[in-house]
Amino acid sequence: MQADNNDYFLSILNDDDEDKFKFLLHAFSKFKKWQQSSMKLLLLPKYEAFDKKIFEKLKTYKYREDVRLLENLQETQLVSVVASAHSFIHISSAFADLMVLSIALKCALPIITDKNADTEEYLKSAAYYINVKSEDFSGEALINLYKDENLHTQLKEAEEKQCLFLNREEYKIKVWQLLKNSKNN
Repeated sequence: MQADNNDYFLSILNDDDEDKFKFLLHAFSKFKKWQQSSMKLLLLPKYEAFDKKIFEKLKTYKYREDVRLLENLQETQLVSVVASAHSFIHISSAFADLMVLSIALKCALPIITDKNADTEEYLKSAAYYINVKSEDFSGEALINLYKDENLHTQLKEAEEKQCLFLNREEYKIKVWQLLKNSKNN
């Protein structure tokens, strides 16, 4: 029932973050007006469950049938939902949520995120950056990523490379080699 075998955008938000919820709905509305498709927006709570206010806001949303608030998923369901998404939308607060971004990165999900020092340092070129926290601009990002298969593929490839770069095991080996080399010199 999550996406009814349709493509979907995925986002994770704080359980009671009404502002980000409204922001995502506005961006998704712009996409839906452009493309009257079966594309869905699936939202996961960052912690446990969404606040009742989020459910109340969804009741009045024009495209409410295309939005799913997913709670209490089993681990296998969660893995399936994340791995099967078309792309991931990350709207940060003051600081980027690098744990959430690392999950999307590991799954090679094209990431749409706002541009800030944390996301740029962590993701490098492995994201579609939105420069302004504007619903219209974010809606355009959804449209561009959906219609441009080359961009979608390029982001997936960039994420795979960035994942290798961020691989901690690789870093441990390199640091160990540096330490051994410095000891021998």
